Amino acid sequence: MASSLLSLTPEQRNFDLALRLYAPPGKNESLLSQAEFVMTGGLSKFHAAELFLRDRGLLQAYDGYLFLDGDVEFDASRLSQFLAFVDAVGLQLAQPALTRDSGAYWKMTLQQPGYIYRESSFVEVMAPYISQKALYALIPTFSQSISGYGLDLVWPRLLQDASIGVVDAFQMRHREKVDHETGRFYTYLKSIGVDLDEEERQLLARYGIQREHAHSRRGYFWKRRLFGQPGSGSLCSVPLPAIESHTDRQLIIDITMGIAKMQSCRPEPEKEKAVRSLGAEEGLLGFIN
Repeated sequence: MASSLLSLTPEQRNFDLALRLYAPPGKNESLLSQAEFVMTGGLSKFHAAELFLRDRGLLQAYDGYLFLDGDVEFDASRLSQFLAFVDAVGLQLAQPALTRDSGAYWKMTLQQPGYIYRESSFVEVMAPYISQKALYALIPTFSQSISGYGLDLVWPRLLQDASIGVVDAFQMRHREKVDHETGRFYTYLKSIGVDLDEEERQLLARYGIQREHAHSRRGYFWKRRLFGQPGSGSLCSVPLPAIESHTDRQLIIDITMGIAKMQSCRPEPEKEKAVRSLGAEEGLLGFIN
């Protein structure tokens, strides 16, 4: 599929682009001239990323790193806003929320209306943002699971559950449902002798981690003043019950999340100040309202 990044010029983004080719570029050929880095090799996305970042000496070059799968759709014009936002609120490990029509295994990753972002117990390997600080703790795991299975469960433990979240104000769409039998990636894994279930089991055993269900922990939203103008409210947060751990019924999850938002909330003046400091010209206030 054609990448959403094709719509951007280097001047329109606050990030550099590293493009990994695992097949001929096809519709994305023009990205070869737009990207700051182009690479091939590596057995999978994270394995290749570790080799590339270490070889190029880039582990300290950026404030954060976003590891996108090639089959996610998103509004590329807002990607710079997403990166500025996660940096402003101090998320060490984060991801955009998935649209409701996405193929999703973890219900927690689906977008929750009314929330700007939610602190969570983990993020998926599909499109994780990892801060520079967090990358030092996590990059040794990149080559420990070629399939990627188990990485998203290990990372929170290695970060000691610090500042992990799903950003509902920015969404991406994953069109394809995971097909372990005939999907191209999973067919490739079988061809190189990788058993993804066994790889996950070994990784979790290595770190002494039990497989747990992902869930939300705290929700952040913009509390508007009555009859106020957009941007005139304040940022606040509420604790969220781990409802996703107990049901896969989306309606029950949505109702629970909606009720939580109606409870007395905690003001978040420091995070609000950080977000507002990004400036209206960055579009951030419109981004979260």
